[in-house]
Amino acid sequence: MPDESLELTVPASVWGLPEMRHALAQRDIATVLLLVHKHHVPTVTQSRLALELGLEPSTLNLIVNRRRGVTALAMLERIAEGLRMPDPARMVLGLAPVDIVETVAATGDARDSRSLGMGRVKEATVMAAAESESSEFIQRSEVSNVGAKTIEQLYAGVHDVVHRYPSRPVTPSFLDAWRLRREVFALLKGQQPLRYRRDLSVFAATLSGVLANAAFDLGHFTVAETHARSALAAADDAGHNGLHAWVRGTQALIAYWDRRYPDAAQAAADGWRVSGPESGTARVRAAAIEARARARMGDSRGADDALHRAEQARDAITDFDEIGGMMGFPVAKQRFYSGAARLLLDGQYNLVEAEYLSSEAVSLYMQDPSSHRRVGEMSLAQLDLAEIRLLQHELEAAAEHIGDVLTVGAERRTEAVSRRLFELRAALDGPTYRGVPSAISLRDRIADASMHALPMLPAREDEK
Repeated sequence: MPDESLELTVPASVWGLPEMRHALAQRDIATVLLLVHKHHVPTVTQSRLALELGLEPSTLNLIVNRRRGVTALAMLERIAEGLRMPDPARMVLGLAPVDIVETVAATGDARDSRSLGMGRVKEATVMAAAESESSEFIQRSEVSNVGAKTIEQLYAGVHDVVHRYPSRPVTPSFLDAWRLRREVFALLKGQQPLRYRRDLSVFAATLSGVLANAAFDLGHFTVAETHARSALAAADDAGHNGLHAWVRGTQALIAYWDRRYPDAAQAAADGWRVSGPESGTARVRAAAIEARARARMGDSRGADDALHRAEQARDAITDFDEIGGMMGFPVAKQRFYSGAARLLLDGQYNLVEAEYLSSEAVSLYMQDPSSHRRVGEMSLAQLDLAEIRLLQHELEAAAEHIGDVLTVGAERRTEAVSRRLFELRAALDGPTYRGVPSAISLRDRIADASMHALPMLPAREDEK
């Protein structure tokens, strides 16, 4: 019966065997363990060997039977330490000698060759070990599951999704973004040069942002927040300030429509504080969203300040948005957001400003070709104009704006549009218009349209 109390010590002669040196150079750990067992400790049990190596017996069994290779430096270090591998063998394996590691850790001085123990380890051997590490790094850096053509193809797909989103139904955009993001996520699990990994992270952030926006547009706020957090993580991995600011703005919008106005103002302010050459219109958007949130909170001074900062940020832009499409914030949308903020504030001045800004927004949207028109945003600006007309007791003009939304915007109804329609329906049911035949008819049209407002998100695979 083997004596499990004996220390596992492999003689130096075993490490010097040609077949051992070959196995070490190839990092063939299965052969290394076989040679140790064959030449020195034939009676040691596998459980004892696993204990010495700091491995689970099942893991060791996989390694010995060549069903699992060992490539991680941490695992190689653990095995070398468990076998009490001498420095010459460690360096053939591609690990640093123990003497040098211990001495540098103790002295903190890598400049003095005497403190590095050069008297105990030959300088040429140390140089060879360091060269081995550099060679391994070069080999790893050349391994990639992505090339320039793949990046080019993914960019084209992302560009298509982002630029078509504002003018097409939401659900097809959600499905396209989801399919493409799954492809990007799969690639990120592999290895690629840093420049390609940043591109993949930008794609992941952008597509997650699209999914967040689509889920939000379809009324799934909790789902949208999860996608937004994913987008923020990928944007930070890429070090992309513009995407970070845009995602924080999206989180602010979700909170705004969820009636968490202080959270919305805070998220938008965080997005505003992000700066950099690639921030583009994202900071304009963040300030405009903050203005709407502060207006909802009754903070007129804060809303005015945010609107002023949005104008300043617009003037400071020196280049086009890097991504553009739905992630751009055109002047028309800024006018719409500014008008929406003014409409929430008290006073005749703000009402007049809201009317001017909302009208200008609709006019700018209408200048775009119909195939690229941002129908959802334009619908919200028209509904703001409808509310203004109701406040001015111009029911016929309000009905015209609402009718345009019910007709033109029917194919791209969003949660925000549905909520604004509900608010206008409630206004039509108020004291001013209660009992007015044309108001009753308009209210009924809104109610009928609301029954068919939003499409459903696609089911998960496990729900089909």
